[in-house]
Amino acid sequence: MLLVEDEDGYADELGEYLQNHGLTSTRISRLDRLCDTVQQIAPRVVALDQFVHGVDALVLLPQLRAVFAGGIVLLTGNSDQTDRVVGLELGADDFIVKTQPPREILARLRAVIRRSAAMPAPDIAAPAQPAESEDGPRWRIDLERRALFAPDGTPVHLTSTEFELLAFLSPRIGRPASRAELYDAILRRAPTGPEDRAIDNLVSRVRAALAPFLHAHNPIRSMRGIGYVFVGLDVATDQS
Repeated sequence: MLLVEDEDGYADELGEYLQNHGLTSTRISRLDRLCDTVQQIAPRVVALDQFVHGVDALVLLPQLRAVFAGGIVLLTGNSDQTDRVVGLELGADDFIVKTQPPREILARLRAVIRRSAAMPAPDIAAPAQPAESEDGPRWRIDLERRALFAPDGTPVHLTSTEFELLAFLSPRIGRPASRAELYDAILRRAPTGPEDRAIDNLVSRVRAALAPFLHAHNPIRSMRGIGYVFVGLDVATDQS
């Protein structure tokens, strides 16, 4: 197992408990070594602290999942449901609050290892291709006509700015976009201050426009302290 944790006390206590119960761990305390270490030691599971030296590890989940087919468990002191949902959407297999008893953490790590071992290994050497959906028609963004079509061909009404937001986010699936980045790319200005909610309101309008077609799925997730991440509509882009 690979443990990614910057708190020495917690890492030592958890590592010792796991070791005493038959689960040996290697520990690192920096996110910049994560993918390289995973490829070097090939652990069965990665237990990843959500915040390492102040950096939200959610932003690295897509890169980690691209090179690692084993189990990924996020450890956090944060009980926010939105973060848990985003983490699972981005490739984590479980999300464990650190205050859980070590016995439960061990049991859930073992469960993730069992599930990962039972799954056929995906081909992670080749980049993912935007293949046609196996489940039928896909959402379609027509960049020339600046139009969005639901899988059944129904046009989805979006204002020009709402369309620009979706067109900007859709190629960036799994990659967070900061509010500052969205202000610059979509509104062509900087935020006027903390009370400026223009981007948040824009995201809310896009969610509302898509909601009738999505059966409670939220494709644009909030990331606390960062911005937003697009988790997917199975979108095909038409530039013709």
